[in-house]
Amino acid sequence: MELGAFARRFDRVFCISLCRSTERRAYISGYFREIGLDRHEFFDATDHTDEIVSDYYARGQVATYPPCFRCHQLSCGSDDCNNVLIRPQVATFITYLRLWREIVDSNTGTALVVEDDVRFTDYAAKVTAVTGDLFTQTGFSADNPVLLRFGWAWCNEHGNPVQPGMVKGVVRMSNPCHAITRAFAQRLLSEFRKIDTTVDVYQHQQVGEKATAFTLFPPLAYELSWSVGAVDSLIHPKPVRVQYLQRHHPDRVVQIESAAQAVQAHFSHVLYRPLLVVGHPRCGSGYMSGLLQASGLDVGHEKMGRHGISSWMFATDDDKMPFAQDKYSVSRKTSYFQYCIHHVRDPRVAVPSIMRDNKYSAPSFQFRRRHIRKRFGIDLQDYTSEIERAVLSYVYWNRMIAAGGIDLVVRVEDGQDQFLGWLLDRGLITVMPGQTSLPPKNVNSDKPYKGVVYEKPALEESDWLSIESGILSELNAQCRQYGYAEFSEGLAPARGNTKKPANNE
Repeated sequence: MELGAFARRFDRVFCISLCRSTERRAYISGYFREIGLDRHEFFDATDHTDEIVSDYYARGQVATYPPCFRCHQLSCGSDDCNNVLIRPQVATFITYLRLWREIVDSNTGTALVVEDDVRFTDYAAKVTAVTGDLFTQTGFSADNPVLLRFGWAWCNEHGNPVQPGMVKGVVRMSNPCHAITRAFAQRLLSEFRKIDTTVDVYQHQQVGEKATAFTLFPPLAYELSWSVGAVDSLIHPKPVRVQYLQRHHPDRVVQIESAAQAVQAHFSHVLYRPLLVVGHPRCGSGYMSGLLQASGLDVGHEKMGRHGISSWMFATDDDKMPFAQDKYSVSRKTSYFQYCIHHVRDPRVAVPSIMRDNKYSAPSFQFRRRHIRKRFGIDLQDYTSEIERAVLSYVYWNRMIAAGGIDLVVRVEDGQDQFLGWLLDRGLITVMPGQTSLPPKNVNSDKPYKGVVYEKPALEESDWLSIESGILSELNAQCRQYGYAEFSEGLAPARGNTKKPANNE
C-alpha cells in the first residue's frame, strides 16, 4: 500500500502522541514507512497530569458536573455513561487547541492530522488514487475553512464497497484521521469559549457543521484502541481491550488482569443519587440505612445503593475510604447527591462507643485523626485522655459535616418521625413505613472488632468533669446546637500534653 502521494497533498502531517508513549511512536514510525507515508512529525500531546490541565479547571474553563455535559440532565438513568469531563479528555482538548494554534501561527496552509493508534484500511491507497479531484471540489485550500473526515472507529462502514466520494452533512467523529485548513483551524480557535464537550464533538460536529465539512466514504482509516482494542485506550480503559487480549494473547495473564482492573477502577461517570447520610462513626449510620430501607429506599450502609449511601466516611473528599464495600463507596468525589442528611447522637451514648472505636479500630481512628488535623490543625494523638480524644473527634467531625452543607439534621433518638415526614414531603417515599418494620436504634451496638465484642467504658459524672474546660465548652456548644442536655463544666485545667482545640475553620 502506497500512501505517500496522498500525504504529499498536505503541507504538514501531524501525528498526535504523548512523549511518554514510546511504543506507540515506534509503531507509527515503522508502520508509516511500511505504507509509504514517509513524512510526518510528532505533535507532543498534553498529558493529563500536566499543570495546564489543573489550570483550566481552576479558571473555570472546564464544564463540571452537574449537569451531564452531554444531555445536560442530572441523570439519564444509566450509571455507565460518561457524564463528566475527566482529566484525560480535558488534556486531549488542550492538545488540539495547541495544534490549531501551531497551524495558524506557523502559517501552515493545510494539515493532515492522525492519532498514534491510527490504522489505514487495506483499500486506502485505491480510494485515494481516485479521489484526487475531490480536494478541488471541496474547496480545500488554506484560506477556506474546510474539514475533511477520513477515518473513525471501526464499524461496518469500513470496507463497504461504495463508490468513493466526499459526503456533506454526515458527521463522523474523525479524530483518528482528518484534514483541516489554516482557516478552519482559526475558526476552531475563534469559536472556543470553554471545554464543555469532548474535542471530537467540538471539532467535527459543533464547528464542523457550521463550516464546510465533508466525510469520505468508504473511510480510509480507523483506530486501534477505542473500537478494536489492539492497544490500550489512554482516555477510557475499555472492555474491548480485555476481549482482544483474551482472544489474541490468552497467555498474557498478567496483562489481561491488569486491563480488566483498569476497566473496573476507571471513573468517567459521576453517580447521581438522591441521598447522602453522614455522621460520626458509632452514631447511627447503620440504623439510618436500615430506616431508609424499611421505607423502601435502597440506601446502603457503607456501600452505594440505588438511592444513596449512609457512610460516616463521606464527611470527607478522601480518595480512598478505609471501609468501602464497592467502587462507588471508595470516594465521595465520584458521586453527586441531591440531599445531605446529618445524623447525630447524644454524646452521653456516643462518646463511650467512640472511645471503644478509637482503641480497637485503628483504621477508623487514623482516618478521622488525619482529616481533623488537616481541616482544623488538631491532632487527636496529642491528647492522652481517651475521653478527650473521643469528645474532640465527635465535635470536630460533626463540625466538618455541618460546614459542608446539609439539608436536614436527624437525631437518631427521637428524629425518626420528622425524618420520615421530610422524605414524604419531597416525594422520596409515598407512604410511611409500619412501626414493626423499623430497625432498632442500637442496630450495630455490639459491633465486633476483628471478631471480638468489647464492652463500652461506663462513664461517671466525674469522667465528664475531668475533661479540660475548653474542650467541654466545645462539647456543650454542640449540645446546644443539636438540642442535647449540656454537661456541668468542671474546672479541669489544660494539662501538660493536652492541647486546647483551636478554631481553625
